[in-house]
Amino acid sequence: MDGYGEAAAVAMELEAEASPSRGRSSPVVSGSPSQNSDGSMSSWRLGLKNSIQTNFGDDYVFQIASCQEISTLAVSLSTNALKFYSPETGQYLGECKGHEGTIHEISFSAPSSPQVICSCSSDGTVRAWDTRNFKQVVF
Repeated sequence: MDGYGEAAAVAMELEAEASPSRGRSSPVVSGSPSQNSDGSMSSWRLGLKNSIQTNFGDDYVFQIASCQEISTLAVSLSTNALKFYSPETGQYLGECKGHEGTIHEISFSAPSSPQVICSCSSDGTVRAWDTRNFKQVVF
């Protein structure tokens, strides 16, 4: 799917059964990952009852974060990389590499900079990434 010969993201499926959440004018886009019996991962978009299913092959998922402002779903993998997908289409958008250890935490930045995501790794580093070009932000 991404042309890099990786086993990640071999199967994508978008189930669209829209159902607006009660008392909200816009849907909630964040959620927790769930492991399926076939080894794939699902992330639920609460309020829409949609899921994106992705099979990452031998890789496994540590965390998922989403940013509604830029319509991006971020996934930290056992390959020490962050991969990005469109929650609407399931399309692979790109990845950020640079950590030498497992990425344990990911979080999108403040609303004033929604394109920035931060990652914390067991290599002892915290990094900021720009999701527009998938490069590390240097302060």
